Amino acid sequence: MKHFVPEAADKPNFATWLLGQSKREDAIGDLARAAHRDPRYPIHGAMEDVAARLNKLEADPDMHVALEDAELEWLAY
Repeated sequence: MKHFVPEAADKPNFATWLLGQSKREDAIGDLARAAHRDPRYPIHGAMEDVAARLNKLEADPDMHVALEDAELEWLAY
């Protein structure tokens, strides 16, 4: 007899997951809203791609802290 094992939902890539956080009222939400406004945001990218974009834009250091926090949450997702 075969046992039914439900398939796990695919985990979104980091950049897509971050965009989904725009309704939050914290630093991660601020970062997500900034990402929505950026026409060159790496939608299909990894955390490193988002970090590189923040570096290119010379983003505030608080955005980098929010990015690190977001990565930790995404890893636990």
